[in-house]
Amino acid sequence: MRPHLAWIIVLAPLCGGCAGGYALSAPDCVAPGGGTVPVVVRLQHRELPFFTPPVKNTALRFRLAEGPLRAARTDTNGYAALNIPVPATPGVYPVNVALQDVEGEEASWDILAFVWDPRRPIVAVDMEAVVRRGVAVAEAGSAMTRLAQVANVLYLSDADVATFPELHRALEGAHLPDGPILVWGQAGWWQWPWWKGKNVASPLERLREVFPHLETGIAGSRMALEAFQEAKMKCVLVTPLGGYEDASITSWAILATKGLP
Repeated sequence: MRPHLAWIIVLAPLCGGCAGGYALSAPDCVAPGGGTVPVVVRLQHRELPFFTPPVKNTALRFRLAEGPLRAARTDTNGYAALNIPVPATPGVYPVNVALQDVEGEEASWDILAFVWDPRRPIVAVDMEAVVRRGVAVAEAGSAMTRLAQVANVLYLSDADVATFPELHRALEGAHLPDGPILVWGQAGWWQWPWWKGKNVASPLERLREVFPHLETGIAGSRMALEAFQEAKMKCVLVTPLGGYEDASITSWAILATKGLP
């Protein structure tokens, strides 16, 4: 039986890497302190260019920080998932994923689990508002720094998941606050079997169930604005778009000096 995943899984690979003939893709994870975080990974063969079939029925070992060793086995699509208890103390914790195949080859990867205090405010930021074509928006820096002082920040993107590590590097290079990158949209490998046939076009509804103080979104695109409004969140628009009088229209410069409205 596949595990029931009670917490939101955010789909933004911080870790995608090759070890020997294997490649592992793993989404960002986030959970409240003291709860459990669902970790989902996909294991693929990476021996030939452009041909990455899933690695089926293979045991993987998981360990969060210095916690106990746990295990899960990949399914026919190469996915493995399990819930891991997280510390009560907020922070970013490494999750080591390792395997040893039948031929004795070993491989190991590290992914990250974001553990947040559910009482702290969270702001969802449309990645299009802060990183465009792989380059950080310069005027966003001061506003985002101010924002991170009073709230946790998560990002949402409609880019290909393969580019998410580049997005993290762009945030780091521009000294923008880091945080899990979630996936807008529905297409792609992140539609793992447990959600097939369900509407996963936006993760905001599930996130708000886990984190009740996720109330504000910063949009830089029409898609993001509509998604925030559909989730009944307060939306701040930093890109002029006509026909949305109910959105609070501002700029990064105003946010840097006055904060969120």
